[in-house]
Amino acid sequence: MKILIVGAGPAGSIAGRYLAKADMDVTIIEEHGVPGFPVQCAGLISEKCIRLTGINIKKVTENIIDGMCVHGPSGRYIELRSKHNKGYVIERKLFDQELLKVAIKKGAKIKVKTRFVDASNGKARIISSGTEQTDNYDILLGCDGVQSTVAKQTGFNHSYKVFSGAQIEGRFECHDRHMVELFFGSSASPDFFGYAIPINEEIARIGVVAGERAHIYLKKMLESHKGIDNRFRGSHLEINVGGIPIGLMERLVDPEKRVMLIGDSAGQVKPYTGGGIYYGALGAKFACEAITKFRDSGDPDALINYEQGFIEEVGKELETGMRLLALYSSLTDDDYDTIIEILSQESIKNLISEKGDMDRPSTLVRELPQLLRNFKYIKLMGKIARHFLIS
Repeated sequence: MKILIVGAGPAGSIAGRYLAKADMDVTIIEEHGVPGFPVQCAGLISEKCIRLTGINIKKVTENIIDGMCVHGPSGRYIELRSKHNKGYVIERKLFDQELLKVAIKKGAKIKVKTRFVDASNGKARIISSGTEQTDNYDILLGCDGVQSTVAKQTGFNHSYKVFSGAQIEGRFECHDRHMVELFFGSSASPDFFGYAIPINEEIARIGVVAGERAHIYLKKMLESHKGIDNRFRGSHLEINVGGIPIGLMERLVDPEKRVMLIGDSAGQVKPYTGGGIYYGALGAKFACEAITKFRDSGDPDALINYEQGFIEEVGKELETGMRLLALYSSLTDDDYDTIIEILSQESIKNLISEKGDMDRPSTLVRELPQLLRNFKYIKLMGKIARHFLIS
């Protein structure tokens, strides 16, 4: 069975590895000369995500994270740690290249500097190094990002909202090199948050996600958020901007056309953090399982198993994440500072340590009734209850 994958980012390369390992004839096409460019990712992944990649993570790891420091608008902060989660700060360009190497080692073929144009009836029109060509396929996988050409050209309607992300890498006095820092409030982002991910004691990736104009909020955060407090040293080594799809596509697969979307093109992104590598890797896994069933049965409807499997695995987390996202924009600066006060309670810190999971926020949301009992915070808890306890 011939598989054509458009895009050599994480979703495309992980799918290529799975499918080549299953004895499929896999070709990956990549518009750029080298995968991993341009960088549009903070580069923080979980241990569960690593297990899906198939690579030696030590080759691409720059730092290990074992906790987070949450900053409120007033400058007050709280340190939180989880017993069960570690985060790995990866060098994203090397990460993408290692993923592709593993896919090629398993038998996938790669065509770089090759752009997908359109497709129909098992034939894809591509332009490779300036020359128009046709590639045949049995299954077409669109792993080509938030502005997916595959999705547009094969009749998928984009149902997600595109948020804006802006990030710099530069000199920064980190609170703790093994803790990610999160910055909340109007001086960071009106509907999301800002972050600093340390690479070492002196260098961090500092960014903001917002509904729009993230680069403006990033500048504002660096200049005025009290949690930053002049720790940014005024120069940057690298700057990245990009779009982040928030909200899963209504359809991930068209069995009749034999087209599947994976990763950012499918909206497979955590709505509460904007991170997409883990969900994209899961999508690649379930897509391979569905394609294998299709190959063995000859029934195109088997491809629907991809969508069903993915939603069964993370549907609850997606719903929880969308509720968290809605909550961000409803909270005031005073609310965020109150949340820091609540999180400072030893019982809450212990709860987060025991139940916290960066890939599964629902594990903590289940504990909300315990938090809502304190009448001191009744107004804030009313807002939270409206998002999580009322459908």
